[in-house]
Amino acid sequence: MISTVWTLSVPGLFTLPLRLVRETETPWTPVEAELDCKLARQGMEAELHERLLRELDGEGVIRTEEFTALRLGDRLTVVLRATCTENIAVEAPIKLEE
Repeated sequence: MISTVWTLSVPGLFTLPLRLVRETETPWTPVEAELDCKLARQGMEAELHERLLRELDGEGVIRTEEFTALRLGDRLTVVLRATCTENIAVEAPIKLEE
């Protein structure tokens, strides 16, 4: 899933603590391969964790991470559910006219 985030603001004036988020799911084609299920799950979990870190881009903190895996036939699906915090406050100088 790809997330795109836009922050509501007026440049140079103010930024609101409001964001518009668009998430798009990319279709994928499964590839058949012989892998050890445990090793495949560990690799997929590591890849999902790295993707989450890239999405946070150093501006957030991962509070919780939970991986679940489901094997149906020859297919292994691993899902990451995470709770993250991010400081979205922006400091902006205010000029007061006297």
